[in-house]
Amino acid sequence: LRGSAAAELGQTAFFLGGQRGVVDVLMRESDRLAETEHDLSLRLEAIVLGIVIEDPALYPLAAERLERLRTEQPGDGVGARMALAVLAYHDARAGRAPAGVLTWARRALEGRDLEEWPLGFNAGFVLAAADELDEADVLYGRILEASRERASILSYALASCFRGEIAFDRGDLSRAGA
Repeated sequence: LRGSAAAELGQTAFFLGGQRGVVDVLMRESDRLAETEHDLSLRLEAIVLGIVIEDPALYPLAAERLERLRTEQPGDGVGARMALAVLAYHDARAGRAPAGVLTWARRALEGRDLEEWPLGFNAGFVLAAADELDEADVLYGRILEASRERASILSYALASCFRGEIAFDRGDLSRAGA
């Protein structure tokens, strides 16, 4: 229960502007759960990374954790796929080899829970950045559908925005504004 509560706290902290205290709690919980609940530990790890890679003051906390994800096989659970999506997002933005980054993003998308932050959105960014616009468009469509089913206004708004950006990139201005 503590790990799940920490995950919710972390997701909230991301949207409020990553706070160091929350990151510390998430890191402690992730480390505590690593042996007994590995996938939940990876979910917390992904949330931590989602916060710290966007905050220059906290970014130094990411290096060791990112490197560990690059070298281990995290598994197939939601947490593992979330971690792969964050790793792919980070490495795409850092200019790493597109083939490897796309492999991680596509592996992250195997399964359900695509609207689970940051899984689908990070993988979608990677696909779009690699000009895999058809694949990204389908992904954001799936996230929109899942968001409707779960009544997730934030996921719906973000997926709509990103899907509109893809339409804009293609020159489809009527769909871009929809």
